Amino acid sequence: MEGERTMVEQRSEALQLLRVYQSQMEAMANQSALISLSINDAKQAIETVSSYKGIKESEEILIPVGTEIFIRGYAKSDDRALLRVGGDVYIYKGFDDVLKGLEEKRSKLEELKKKVDSDLCAIEDEAAKLVGLIQGQQF
Repeated sequence: MEGERTMVEQRSEALQLLRVYQSQMEAMANQSALISLSINDAKQAIETVSSYKGIKESEEILIPVGTEIFIRGYAKSDDRALLRVGGDVYIYKGFDDVLKGLEEKRSKLEELKKKVDSDLCAIEDEAAKLVGLIQGQQF
């Protein structure tokens, strides 16, 4: 009887640990998805700034103002972008510096995503082992 209780207790502990793993996996999957969105935003910004670099003065452009909404505008001969650095503070930076910063940001985000995805896989592997234990394969 005492041996059975130990197995029941072990199974209960394993189930609790599995719930923790499941919670961690869900949080990490959400984090990975958010990082992917940030990577896509950086890629889109890189594409937009790169395209704008080649535009001639007074050339007509479409200015994005929201979800699939654009306003028609005209380009100025300016080789700088206005960047928000915090709060209501903005600075001008040259397109080349902006592109360099965006590429660095994209690269860091991609490395972070690899790390999160790798950690997620490791937890999934541990959870799979635990499921095997809970199903009685190792008890």
